[in-house]
Amino acid sequence: NGWNNSTSLDPIYKFTHSATDEFVFTLNVNFPGGGIYKLIQELGNWGSQFHMINGGSASFGEFVQQDADPAFPEPSTGGNYKVTVNFAAGYYWVNPQ
Repeated sequence: NGWNNSTSLDPIYKFTHSATDEFVFTLNVNFPGGGIYKLIQELGNWGSQFHMINGGSASFGEFVQQDADPAFPEPSTGGNYKVTVNFAAGYYWVNPQ
């Protein structure tokens, strides 16, 4: 989305809350491939974001709430993906759709 973090962010980038787990959220997104993305907690606030822990990959890894990089890597191949995050466990998954 061009690093748009304004309160007018397109709602297609808003995660959906799981009906069965209060800590799990998902997002279906079309990644161009080979880029990076950020997980932010509050629109308009870059200081409240999540930090990928070293060793993570484009398909799976751990994260913590921290106001710094690194960003999360997109899959190298563009296409439709489902991003799942578990905020209690601190894990993310990215699967092709």
